[in-house]
Amino acid sequence: MKRIVIVGALLAMGGCSAIGSSLGLPDVPMEGTWKGNLDCPTSSVERQDMTIVLHDDSTRQGFMYGTVENNVVSGGRKGLLRYNVAGSQLFRDIKLEPKGQVLVWGGNFYANNFVAKITDENSMVIQFCGQNKTFTRVTNRQPAAAGGTASR
Repeated sequence: MKRIVIVGALLAMGGCSAIGSSLGLPDVPMEGTWKGNLDCPTSSVERQDMTIVLHDDSTRQGFMYGTVENNVVSGGRKGLLRYNVAGSQLFRDIKLEPKGQVLVWGGNFYANNFVAKITDENSMVIQFCGQNKTFTRVTNRQPAAAGGTASR
C-alpha cells in the first residue's frame, strides 16, 4: 500500500517521467532526428527507410510530438508517407501514435503505431515484422515545428 501511495504522489507531482527518475532510471531526452530501416523479409515492400523527428512538449513533462517520414519501395515503385505523431515516454519506452496524415505519394500506405525501447541516449529499438529494428539519433534538438511547442 505504501508503494502505491508513493507512485500516486509522484504522478501527481511530476508526471510519468518522475517515476523513472525516482527509481534511478536516467532521463533520456528524445528530441532530435532518428533514422532506421523497417525492412521485412515476409512483406512485398522491398525497402522502408524511416526518419522520425521528435520535439519535447514543454507543456507536459514526458510527452513529445513530431513527424515521421517513411520512404518506401514496393514492387519497384517508390512511395512516401509522411505523418504527424504524438508520444509519451514512461521509463525507457516511447510510444508514438499517428495524429494526422500529411502526405501519401506513390501507393496505398498507412501510418503505424510504434513502441520503441530506448537502449541508450542515441539509439532505440522498434519491434517490427517480428524483428528488432534499431533507430539511431543522427541529430539532437531541432527547431520547433509549426503547431507545437518545444523546450529550450
